[in-house]
Amino acid sequence: GASPQFASAPSHGAGPSACNSGPVYMPPVRASSHRPRNSERTVVVDGANVAYNYAECLSGWTAQGPPNFYGAQLCAVELVKMGAFPCVVVHKRWMADFSDRYAVHSQQSQAALAWLRDEGYLTLTPGGADDDSFSISYAQQQQAPIVTNDKYSNHMERTILSREFAKLALNMYSFSAARGDKIWTPEEHDRLPSYVLTGIMVPRAAGRDVR
Repeated sequence: GASPQFASAPSHGAGPSACNSGPVYMPPVRASSHRPRNSERTVVVDGANVAYNYAECLSGWTAQGPPNFYGAQLCAVELVKMGAFPCVVVHKRWMADFSDRYAVHSQQSQAALAWLRDEGYLTLTPGGADDDSFSISYAQQQQAPIVTNDKYSNHMERTILSREFAKLALNMYSFSAARGDKIWTPEEHDRLPSYVLTGIMVPRAAGRDVR
C-alpha cells in the first residue's frame, strides 16, 4: 500500500487547537471500497495499544508475547457500527515482525491486519516515526478522538500533547466476553457516539481526568 504522506487536513468537529506546529501525518490514499464520507467522522485508534490489551485477555499470553491485532479489528467494527471511520495507526515494523519472529503466533493478527488494510482503515507510520506521536498529531489536526488506554503522560511532559486536548480526546476501553468471543467496549459509552453525531468531543467524566 501507499506510504503515509505529509499534508494538511480538514477539521472535523470543534475543539482546542493543536499544541504542536510541525507537519501533520495523513493517512495513505488506498484503493478501497470503503472511504470516509462526509457523514463519517474519523476516530483515531492506537493500534498497538488495542492489540496488546486484547492479547492480554487471551489465555496463555505472556508479557513477552506479541500483540494480537484482531483486537484492533473488533474495535474498528464497533466504531463503524457507530457511524465513525476508524483510522487504525500501526507502526510499520509490526508488518515485518508478523512475517518474521512472531510468525507462529500471528495467523489471527495477520488476517486482522489484512482486513484493516483492505477496508482502508489501516495507517502505517513512516520509518523512524513514533506511532504515539503520529496518532496524537493526526488527531489534533482532525480534532478527532483517540481510542487508547495509554494516558500519554510522557507526551504531555514533552508538550506534544496538551492536558486539555487529552481530556477531550482520549477514550479508554475494555474487552469483554460475549457469545464465545470478545467484544470491544468504550469505557464511557456516550462519548464516542456523541462525537459521531455532533462532531464535538465531550470531556472525560469527573473522576476520570487524564493525569
